[in-house]
Amino acid sequence: MPDTLFSQLDAVNTCLLAAGQSLVNTLAEDGATDTSVAEFILEQQTLEHQLRGLAAAKQRRTITVDPTTNTFVLSDNCIDVECVTYVTSSESGGRAVITVRDGQLYNISDSTYIFAEDSIIVDEIVKLEWDEIPVAMRKAIASASAVDYVAQVTDDTKLLQRAMQREAMTRAQGKGQDVRARQHNQNFGSTAFRASYGRQLRGSNNPRYPRF
Repeated sequence: MPDTLFSQLDAVNTCLLAAGQSLVNTLAEDGATDTSVAEFILEQQTLEHQLRGLAAAKQRRTITVDPTTNTFVLSDNCIDVECVTYVTSSESGGRAVITVRDGQLYNISDSTYIFAEDSIIVDEIVKLEWDEIPVAMRKAIASASAVDYVAQVTDDTKLLQRAMQREAMTRAQGKGQDVRARQHNQNFGSTAFRASYGRQLRGSNNPRYPRF
């Protein structure tokens, strides 16, 4: 079921509203207002935010050599990668610089797709659909897009200042949500922490958590 809590249409309307323009009811090309500029800015801001490695956009995988290509093939929607496994460069003897190229792991240090390892652990940064991005981060992306949009279509400094103030607030909210997600992902990987965390909740008076 699609998430309609803060849709792409809402995000585009955030840009239009920030610039003092009329809202739209659809993103279809036959709409009364040309939203192509706002949509393009929103798309670029979405990509930029995801490339920073949002907790929701990062997945840890152990990948093995593809027998057909003899390379490490990444997920189809992978846009960046962080190599967890220590890969030694045959050129420098230090840690190799690894990136994604043509959907595969690429060793920049040695200029090769071929690795000595049979398996490698990586953190893939994947491109999420809009509905898959946490709502707080969607709002942060929309506000950042609104600042760029206002700067593009108007010379009104008051509108720009207002958009920048709004962006600062939503950015903080988005970062807070992402930090909590990262802490959850890291901390709950520990069995000891989960047990300790459970004891804390059972001993608290917080009505959000059941006492069992």
